[in-house]
Amino acid sequence: MLILLSALDSTLVNRSLDVLFELLRQRDAELYSLAYEELCERGKENNIAEAKALGCSLYASVLSEAFRLDEAIGMYEVALEGVKGIEAREVEIDVGGEKRRLSEAEVKDVLRVFEADVYNDLSLAYYYKGDYDRAIEYFNKALKIYLKALGPEHPYVAYVYNGLGSAYLDKGDYDRAVEYFNKALKIYLKALGPEHPRVAMVYNNLGNAYSDKGNYDRAIEYYNKALKIRLKVLGPEHPRVAMVYNNLGNAYSDKGNYDRAAEYFNKALRIYLKVLGLEHPDVAIVYNNLGSAYLYKGDYDRAAEYFNKALEIFLKALGSEHPKVADVYNNLGSAYLYKGDYDRAAEYYHKALKIYLKVLGLEHPYVADVYNNLGLAYYYKGNYDRAVEYLNKALEIFLKALGSEHPKVAYVYNNLGNAYSDKGDYDRAIEHFNKALRIYLKTLGPEHPRVADVYKNLAKAYEKKGDEKRAEEYRRKAEEIRKRLGEK
Repeated sequence: MLILLSALDSTLVNRSLDVLFELLRQRDAELYSLAYEELCERGKENNIAEAKALGCSLYASVLSEAFRLDEAIGMYEVALEGVKGIEAREVEIDVGGEKRRLSEAEVKDVLRVFEADVYNDLSLAYYYKGDYDRAIEYFNKALKIYLKALGPEHPYVAYVYNGLGSAYLDKGDYDRAVEYFNKALKIYLKALGPEHPRVAMVYNNLGNAYSDKGNYDRAIEYYNKALKIRLKVLGPEHPRVAMVYNNLGNAYSDKGNYDRAAEYFNKALRIYLKVLGLEHPDVAIVYNNLGSAYLYKGDYDRAAEYFNKALEIFLKALGSEHPKVADVYNNLGSAYLYKGDYDRAAEYYHKALKIYLKVLGLEHPYVADVYNNLGLAYYYKGNYDRAVEYLNKALEIFLKALGSEHPKVAYVYNNLGNAYSDKGDYDRAIEHFNKALRIYLKTLGPEHPRVADVYKNLAKAYEKKGDEKRAEEYRRKAEEIRKRLGEK
């Protein structure tokens, strides 16, 4: 694309591209950013379509990586304006030292693909913002172009299907996510073969989908497929191998097998430490996950130790206002919550909230996660009205961002049910428990531990209400699920 755009127009653009190529040759990331920004600004000032298309799309990618997402989105929109303003005409380009003439029609096709590339990148920016509906909208714009320009079996089409799968996964539409991941997989298998890293990427994402759906055994099956390819193609010490070990650790942790989880987390950690060094954010991610495993195991001090290791690295590598820093503050809040130090928990939740609100905005699901956790902190303190206030804030965001049938919506309904139950409003509690139950049954199926949790809560509410017959019915349902799952 650089070669094509340099052939299209303007002495100014060519001079800027000469500078850009020189900076690229120097391999200096900071200079890349400055070069991209200068080319973008020159394009905007002089209304040069080629400079806007190239410079602003490249600069937007830098902003996106820095999590300056609103700025990135603005730059991608300028880039799209630039692409659409380029006049297609016959050009001669240099490919590997050989001159090649592109017809006007070929240039139009190339520019359309470039437009789709920008739509795809714009989709990712909205995805990281948590605006999954906008992400899906732009993924579909990219898809439409790729299908027409490249055909239905091109790897670029598969890449968009994979992106759509990820967006639907985070929206909680697991079946739709699996559908898109399988579309991507089918293309990659045919175009690239069964041992390509892209195939492993989709297997890994299918693992994520089944893990979020609560089918941990199926998740582990797909993670192992991804692992097998990555070990063969990339070798045993590649960071992408470590990524799968990390995901296997999460799956075993969610299954309640915390020792096996720690085993996989430590495998990931050894690779990251050796290949990336002591202070890399990926090392911090594993420390954070090890903290979560110890948290669920009930070893809160050990959990806090790992969370603080993660926090130290993230602060140094990413700065004090990065969402990853907020993730750890949120987890530290939960460690103190489970220890019974509710004030300290709330302190960390508010630290997380401040970052998420500043970086991700008022309506991001991560903001809702913290509101939910603040609701729990006030619930355990016995301040049920304040708990309901925060839980309803979480519910409002989740409903808007994820839709009415996402498991996170059910989780908040369940927490609201507990708050109303302890307030003595048993009918309101039962109403919220039933809302949670309907969602869990639909999204996670009748054999999931969370379904058992809701049955248990319904039993308590009916018992408090004096309806022992209904209470016993729900107790029995909860116990039957636990027995079938092999839980005590």
